[in-house]
Parts: sequence; structure tokens; C-alpha cells
Amino acid sequence: MMRRLSFLLPLLAFAAIAGWFWLGLAPDRNPSAIPSVMIGKQLPEFDLPPLTSGSPGLKSSELKGRVTLISFFASWCVPCRAEHPLLFPLAQDKRIQIVGIAYNDKPGNTSAYLSELGNPYSRVVV
Repeated sequence: MMRRLSFLLPLLAFAAIAGWFWLGLAPDRNPSAIPSVMIGKQLPEFDLPPLTSGSPGLKSSELKGRVTLISFFASWCVPCRAEHPLLFPLAQDKRIQIVGIAYNDKPGNTSAYLSELGNPYSRVVV
């Protein structure tokens, strides 16, 4: 009996996978939406040092009342390299401030990364 019904196993597996994909493509879902636990929350307080001495650091209080894009990047991050050229057109818009936060990277590597690819940021902090 079990042997005769074994042909149903691949059909059931296919139906389960197809159902899972169908739920993912439901009309009320937005696949481009990125959920975040920070949506609707206050900006956390921070005071970050600059990448290079003599440059300004960044305090959370300086961001209030201004549209700011905060980009976390690193020289070793492949998606960051792909995203980097897209920041330059945004940097031309004077209504938007772009701040770069070098994440888990050595200052020398970060400086080389910005020298190689250009610097679209108004400030770079670590």
C-alpha cells in the first residue's frame, strides 16, 4: 500500500513549495519593503568621531530637522561598492545630507576606499 502511494510524495512536496511561493507573491505584500525595528522610533543618541583628525565628527543632535541619509559602509563590503556610485546623484541634491559611517574597518582602508571610488559624503565618521 505504501509503495503504491509513494508517487504522491513528490506531488505533495511540489504543492507545498508552490503554496509557499504563492503566499510570498500575495497582492498585499510589497517585496521591495524592508522591515525595520527602527521605523517610528526616535533616533538613538550618539557622538561619533571623524575618520580623519581635523574633520567634524557627528552627533545625533546635529541631524534633527534635516533630511539625512546615513550610509553604513566598509572597504571590504562588496554590496557597498555596488551601492557607492548611486550615492553621487543624491549628493548633488542640496536638500539631502549624506553621512557615511565606516563600519568595522581600518581608517587606512576606509581612506583608500574613498580615494578609489570618490567621496559622496558630507561627513565620514567611524
